Amino acid sequence: MSSLGGKELKKASDLGEWGIFLMIYGPPGVGKTPLAAQAADSEYGAPVLFIAVEPGMRSISHRTDIDIREIDDYDDFKAVTNDLFKMTTVPWKTVVIDNGSELAKVHLKKVTGGSYPQLQHYGQNTAEMLSVVRNSRDFAARTHTNVIFIAWDTADKDESTGVIKNHVGFTHKLSEGIPGTLDLIGYLEIIKGVRKLTFNANDKNDAKFRRPPTVEALQIPGELFFKELSNMPMVDLLATLKGNKPFPAEKYKRPTS
Repeated sequence: MSSLGGKELKKASDLGEWGIFLMIYGPPGVGKTPLAAQAADSEYGAPVLFIAVEPGMRSISHRTDIDIREIDDYDDFKAVTNDLFKMTTVPWKTVVIDNGSELAKVHLKKVTGGSYPQLQHYGQNTAEMLSVVRNSRDFAARTHTNVIFIAWDTADKDESTGVIKNHVGFTHKLSEGIPGTLDLIGYLEIIKGVRKLTFNANDKNDAKFRRPPTVEALQIPGELFFKELSNMPMVDLLATLKGNKPFPAEKYKRPTS
């Protein structure tokens, strides 16, 4: 069979290049924005566009090689993404949405008119944010553009076990639905002065690592450790996931002391 439903069949191996669809989440101040911005240092990530829902962007204000579009309100965000998602030729290799958690709050403010949110407002919020993420995923697949979402975390304690889990910083319903739509989810934190980026799903975070089963991609550890912002792993991740280059795992080993 060469076609189905009037459309030609393809082999999975013929789908070609793909855009990485990644979420980086964690507490404030751990380096999520600089980590995403490091895509501009990669031949597989540059040039980079930041869609800045959060004001300021001070942590990357020294960079002259990144385009930033600041967002005024949710209608402004929709206007920007509507234009972006219609593009057939995209002038950026990476688009960063910073910050997804703030974006959800901006949308909730729109649907409530600034009043106290009711149950139906949360339902609208969940549906709209899932739509944004799915549209972003489709955009990444269609145009081969990397899409990186940045988000905060929120802690949820399991009273039966006492385990505290760091979910992606959305409403409970939204944080349950979002992970299934992404290829990679990395939890970034600082432990005793060392930054830890976790892709391994466990009982303490919502991490995830859906990767191509290539020899190079399988070399990427589920946990990456680095101290300085100048030694972040984004360039190496892109080189391996998009360029099939060997990953320097030794560079990001857990410190021995």
